[in-house]
Amino acid sequence: MSKIDKKNQILDAMQALMSENLATDASVSDIAQRAGIGKGSIYYYFQSKDEILDAVLERSYSQAINESLKVMQETDLDAISKFQVLFKMCVQPDEMLHQKEMLHYLHVQDSILLHQKFLAITMRSFTPILTDIINQGIKEGTLSCEYPHQTAEIILSMIVFSLDRNFFSSEDETEIPTKLKALSILLEKSMGLEPGKLEFLYQLEDVIR
Repeated sequence: MSKIDKKNQILDAMQALMSENLATDASVSDIAQRAGIGKGSIYYYFQSKDEILDAVLERSYSQAINESLKVMQETDLDAISKFQVLFKMCVQPDEMLHQKEMLHYLHVQDSILLHQKFLAITMRSFTPILTDIINQGIKEGTLSCEYPHQTAEIILSMIVFSLDRNFFSSEDETEIPTKLKALSILLEKSMGLEPGKLEFLYQLEDVIR
């Protein structure tokens, strides 16, 4: 078995524990047992359980990035359509990306540090993609933006923090879509978009629930 295969075997074991709600109390020995390898082999690839978790997050988001890049290569999609697809990926993690297990794990852990890691990976992964989308919109003449990269960072940070109920807990079901509606109006005005162009930000069903 190659080093890459064994490393993935460890990550698969951690992910399986997460999906079964067993990861919170799992030890490195438990992860090794689930992976079917010796505990010493774990430490050859990872220094701690937290490092394994980071690698699981990174791996799943690398899959999400690849899916997003495929969308970027679709020449028949305009910039706004691509932004809509990217936004859906942020709020509707597909089963194949295995992010639901992670979201549940983060919720159970109730750890600000883990949430910060999750948000940091989101920002680092999708900022370059959104920057390219904004640049495409500029070339198409559908939007104006003086600082595409910085604007992409701001947009994503506002979206991910608005959607994170661990930072903004409220029983008011209209709070998140209202924030996203305010964001859509702000972006439309600042980038010269037609009113309603970004209404998908607050109309997505999973955002409202």
